[in-house]
Amino acid sequence: MEKFKTDCLPFLYQSEFYSIAWGMEHYGFFIDPQGRKCNYRISKDYRYGVTDKWNLSKTTDKVDPSDNTAYEHEEYETIAPDDLFENLLNSVEYKPWFGYQKKTNIITEEMIADLLQSPIEDHGDIALDAGSFTNSLYVYDAEMGIYKRILLSMDGDVKRVNQSIYTHNIIRSLGQIKL
Repeated sequence: MEKFKTDCLPFLYQSEFYSIAWGMEHYGFFIDPQGRKCNYRISKDYRYGVTDKWNLSKTTDKVDPSDNTAYEHEEYETIAPDDLFENLLNSVEYKPWFGYQKKTNIITEEMIADLLQSPIEDHGDIALDAGSFTNSLYVYDAEMGIYKRILLSMDGDVKRVNQSIYTHNIIRSLGQIKL
């Protein structure tokens, strides 16, 4: 349980697939700053973990809706540290993803700042019953005491991409879930 503390996990990468089109299907993986990879699979027939509980992030407003200077009403998702850590406990840890490399912390404060302020482009494409392939970065906000979920990319039912210059390299370096 020592590894599941906010000071050890300033960020957490997640790649997942989620669909309820033909029965519930939800699987993916997390990668922490030390390179530990935790896989999960939650479905009626099979899942990793010890409980049926899975905590979802919640949508929170980025800006005050009464602020007339805001051009768009943008949102991000949040999750409490204990809820995120419970999800990690309901996952199966594998060998470190990049433990063989000298540099294990490949995501910097500069990258996180750019990801947080970059717009999310919605491609307007909609595919019914395709499910969602999502790549995200959970970043701990000590002031608020929560993890913010930064959307890097989403494909499937809806296509959305974070326009940060770092998005593609993070996903390429850490991988993404496949069918």
